[in-house]
Amino acid sequence: DRLVAGWLGVVGCLTLRQLGRRSRDYVSSLLLIIASLSIGAFMASMALSLDRWLKDRTLYPLGADVVVQVAEQMPDRGGVTPGMEAVEPLMELVNPDSWLIPRADLMSIPGVQGATWVGYYRALIPVSPTTTARGQIMAIDRLTFPSAAAFRSDFSSAPLGELMNRLCSQPNGVLVSSKMLEEGARHIGDVLPLRISTDGVTEREYQAVIVGVFDYFPTVYDDKLRVVIGNLDHIITTQGGVSSYQIWLRADREAIESRQVALGLADVAPAATDYVDVWERMAEESEAKERIGVYGTLTLGFLASLILSGIGLLIQYQRSLHERLSRFAVLRAIGLSRRELFAHVQLEYLLVLLVGLLAGVLIGVQASRLFIPFFRISTADGSLPIPPLMPLVDRERILVMTVLFGVVQFVVQIGLIWRSMRSELFQVLRMGNQE
Repeated sequence: DRLVAGWLGVVGCLTLRQLGRRSRDYVSSLLLIIASLSIGAFMASMALSLDRWLKDRTLYPLGADVVVQVAEQMPDRGGVTPGMEAVEPLMELVNPDSWLIPRADLMSIPGVQGATWVGYYRALIPVSPTTTARGQIMAIDRLTFPSAAAFRSDFSSAPLGELMNRLCSQPNGVLVSSKMLEEGARHIGDVLPLRISTDGVTEREYQAVIVGVFDYFPTVYDDKLRVVIGNLDHIITTQGGVSSYQIWLRADREAIESRQVALGLADVAPAATDYVDVWERMAEESEAKERIGVYGTLTLGFLASLILSGIGLLIQYQRSLHERLSRFAVLRAIGLSRRELFAHVQLEYLLVLLVGLLAGVLIGVQASRLFIPFFRISTADGSLPIPPLMPLVDRERILVMTVLFGVVQFVVQIGLIWRSMRSELFQVLRMGNQE
């Protein structure tokens, strides 16, 4: 008010003077707006985060939208059956596309947007200089893995592309979990001597080199089984082939639900079995009563708080206008026009509304980022599902909610102020406000 009132007109000057001198009168109004918008922003973001977490928890043990298993009895392509006749290490690095079901065939399936091959093979992994433990080596194709795998940005401090580049820099490179790295007192660049079996019978030595670290990786549960991530092409080359592997697909939801993907797989990969897709798994969890109850509580709680706070705010404005009728009459008596008086009161309430909306949204967004990670639902045994809940801000719904709340309040405020301005203000000044 002190800084800018001198350059403003009558309406702006009166508005700032009123807000500056009687700011305490607006504390309750601001608190109502801030409380309703912050609760709404928090609940909308929590609903989005829980909805995304449901998909993340379902995707993590699968690895991709669609997963199928390919057994060792595969169609003969060029007279060689992978994993059966190629029993000796090969001389040149094998291209998985020529050894396994071609990726072009998989990408030709309607609705498929990405495809890769993944193999899980038994491995003896050293946990200390003198002891080893049973585990697995997860063999991936570094070139095609990012196109199909469900990998979140918080799974590793390094992006997925960088992890794949590190695998590319070393044919026998492997990725290990940060927990395994700490427990074994190892570092990036250390040699990790493994014994792996790609056919379930014969074990062969595999001199791996640690090239990268991850916190989480699709399908990897480090607290249950030690797993290292290696290059599929190098494992095929050095081990003389593989006995089985999985096909991971990223696919359009409509194509999955219409069974186009399953039918396409039956044509290009007749040896594929154990078809699983994420939407079938999600449908089972979506029908759980606990989830329905949580979403119902969030939705009804938000709507109730928004409606009650909006009604309370309008009642407060009505009471404030009623108490200020005598002041309005004085302003009219000293020469302020009805239009200027209307603009003054409307601008005053509009500024309060805008400050409340901005503060409410900022507080709700910050509260979402701080507290949503703690709202994780444990499993039946009390453990927390992997991956952890990642807080998401539902910007779209927050924007719609804020605009609707602001527009409704603005329109109703205009009606309340116009109704008050139509009162016989000079009669109020002469007799007093005694209604």
